Amino acid sequence: MHIPNAELLAVASRLAVQRGGGCSSPAWRRYWLLVVAVLAPLLACLALVPFRDRFANTSAALVLGLIVVAVATAGDRLSGVLAACSSGLWFDFFLTQPYQRFAVTSGADVETLLLLLAVGVAVTEITHRGRRQQAKATQRAGYLEASH
Repeated sequence: MHIPNAELLAVASRLAVQRGGGCSSPAWRRYWLLVVAVLAPLLACLALVPFRDRFANTSAALVLGLIVVAVATAGDRLSGVLAACSSGLWFDFFLTQPYQRFAVTSGADVETLLLLLAVGVAVTEITHRGRRQQAKATQRAGYLEASH
């Protein structure tokens, strides 16, 4: 019995979607990404602290946004949202006045913080939906290949 490659791809794709990862993504990878989602924004903010008086907070928010995009792309929805929340939390604590307090006094900083969170969650959702659409497209391609 010959099974077309596209059909095998469709089955593997369905399994990957059902497991919330890929066949090559063990459970430890998910936990590792959750740890990275919390620690990467923290470490980035700590690295930016000595320079916080030399650049605008919006520039720091862009750096944190890149971290959120990286985590969301590599991980799942939970890790992306966690990275966005962690970025907002550490941005507030280390990079907005009053420093080392969870309080924001500037209207511009509040706006930047809210936009950082909103963009982080939006990028995470777009990434998640893109993966789901890719899995469906692969499945459809498998069905088309099997029918021809």
